Amino acid sequence: MKKTIAILLVLCSVVTSAQQLTCKNAGTMFNSVNIKISPEEVRTLMAINTEALALYDAGRDKKIFGSMLLYGGIGLISANVIIAATTNNNAIAGSYNQRADATLAIIGGVMVVVAIPIKIGYSKKIKNSVELYNKSVTDNYKPAQKWTLLASNQQFGFRFEF
Repeated sequence: MKKTIAILLVLCSVVTSAQQLTCKNAGTMFNSVNIKISPEEVRTLMAINTEALALYDAGRDKKIFGSMLLYGGIGLISANVIIAATTNNNAIAGSYNQRADATLAIIGGVMVVVAIPIKIGYSKKIKNSVELYNKSVTDNYKPAQKWTLLASNQQFGFRFEF
């Protein structure tokens, strides 16, 4: 029984791995125990690998820029629809009949169209940065094993830390 426990302890220390990250949909990052972590925590973990950190930062910048374009475009289209709905197109005494200007809607549509490939591309950059980071962590990880002799006046034994 003691031999079996000792063998299991040695094998468990070989199987353990370092802190690895996983990327779910929309760039949400999780650690190795599936707990969501913030972008600041990701940056501190990736500080050891500057290339992965640069890719992650570029992906986050693309996400922010794409979101600004997408929501700004939707806002411009909505503003044009609201203006067109509330503008009285009937001729008033002394004025002429004019239609609502579609310039805001056109600019908003272009912003939405440009935002689509940007929003698609940011997740690829973040996933590539996570793969690069995980590869560097597993390449550099060496489990620290430590045997300690424990002794007191009534007991004697070994402690194995991994």
